[in-house]
Amino acid sequence: MSPTNTKPGAKRPNTYQLWLTEKALWQIRTIEEKVEIEELPYPKVADVSELDRLMREKVGFAAGQGTMTVSSEEIRRLKAGLSSRDGSLNGRLSMSVEGVVFVMPNPYQL
Repeated sequence: MSPTNTKPGAKRPNTYQLWLTEKALWQIRTIEEKVEIEELPYPKVADVSELDRLMREKVGFAAGQGTMTVSSEEIRRLKAGLSSRDGSLNGRLSMSVEGVVFVMPNPYQL
């Protein structure tokens, strides 16, 4: 996940996220309350170094980024409408109707 350019006065930061599962690679953009999800071609080498390469390609070398793993237990909690990770994130772990996990950043505190 990497923060991206956000308009002045925005309620929350925009982000670019890559989520890799055993079978799919997802690109997620959060823009205010809007979430854009797109499946990308699955990489030949499905590992963190490939995600780093893709992240640099999409948002540049200077962008800060964070990495996290989501367990199958956490995915079960998300499907039930719960998450135990929200207290440790600057946002809330969410799941789209397609079953794609992403982080929705918290609103800015004024």
